[in-house]
Amino acid sequence: MRAALRSVMGSRSASRADDNPGPTAFRTEAILSIQRWMVGLVTPELRAVSFSAVHPSLEARFFLETADEENVDIIDEIETLVMADFLDGVQVSIRSVELAASEPLLLPQGHEWLFARRESNDRI
Repeated sequence: MRAALRSVMGSRSASRADDNPGPTAFRTEAILSIQRWMVGLVTPELRAVSFSAVHPSLEARFFLETADEENVDIIDEIETLVMADFLDGVQVSIRSVELAASEPLLLPQGHEWLFARRESNDRI
């Protein structure tokens, strides 16, 4: 399925991020890149995704109920694909954070939410 998604969606972004894009353009490229590569790779354990995009740095955190080998490998794959969307000067850091469903989701400083699943009795 992953190979089929990549062939339909292309292996790279239609337009790679400029050397020095404005803050809005870089943020938009970051959002589109992360979301594009999440398609077909989201597992039930994924609770939320936060990100920060301030050129030349893109940071994302994938909050997982269980950070088992399969989920960590998926996050690593997404990081690699996102890196390919940007020129060499952009630093991409995407990592998984294990957080039990009973623990509240707290937005890291300087981040904003990109994705969050519906959870009973909790709101982000």
